Amino acid sequence: MLSMNCVPRGLKEQLRQNFTCSTPSIATLPAGTVSVMETAAGAPALAGEQKIDDVAVGLPLELHLGRAMDVAVLPRVTAITRKDHVQHTSVAVSFENDKPEPIVLEHRQYAGAQDFKLETASAPSVLDKGDRVWTFHLAPGQKAQLTYVMSERD
Repeated sequence: MLSMNCVPRGLKEQLRQNFTCSTPSIATLPAGTVSVMETAAGAPALAGEQKIDDVAVGLPLELHLGRAMDVAVLPRVTAITRKDHVQHTSVAVSFENDKPEPIVLEHRQYAGAQDFKLETASAPSVLDKGDRVWTFHLAPGQKAQLTYVMSERD
């Protein structure tokens, strides 16, 4: 069995667990299925599996596993307006951590259109592969709210 150094990176908007791993410096990681185990009630438990392509030595590998039923992400569009061929969409997203431990939660806004623009947001974000990404650190039982306005030419 090949051991890898994997660091949990939080939950994405779709509530998928996300891990970034570094392949060992001794070998490439061949294509196949990766199983991730975690400890639950003191015993090993399957966290999830994902098929992967070949990964070269030292390259990062991102795994998307399972769905968290004790983390709520509720996005909703609060307004849509159009003016001069530009659509403005207002979004509000509520987050809630019902887990007994703290989590790191990532909310991603797909930037699809080439002329996508984030107009305003209630929290800072970063750009990742063209998408806007917000990161929240939530304690057990904590709730958070994000609001933003984006625009696209139609």
